[in-house]
Amino acid sequence: MGKPIQALRARRVRATGLALALLAATPAPAQAYIDPGSGALALQALLAGIFGALVLARKTLRDLAARVLRVRRGPSDEGARSAATQGDG
Repeated sequence: MGKPIQALRARRVRATGLALALLAATPAPAQAYIDPGSGALALQALLAGIFGALVLARKTLRDLAARVLRVRRGPSDEGARSAATQGDG
């Protein structure tokens, strides 16, 4: 391909990009209606996501804390603890 054809294609791509940007930037009236049922469903989904993330975070933090405490205690502490509980019974 020659240079004039490449220049023409580059100009076309720029013009198309500019036209799409202008089209996306122009406001258009939104002719939509959200009934109360749809709004309630969206609110329910949002709240479920938030509370689900909180429960997941709480569980993850508890598991992490249990691991850290298990590593800190070491295996010797757990052996002594199980022997002490067996002698009580």
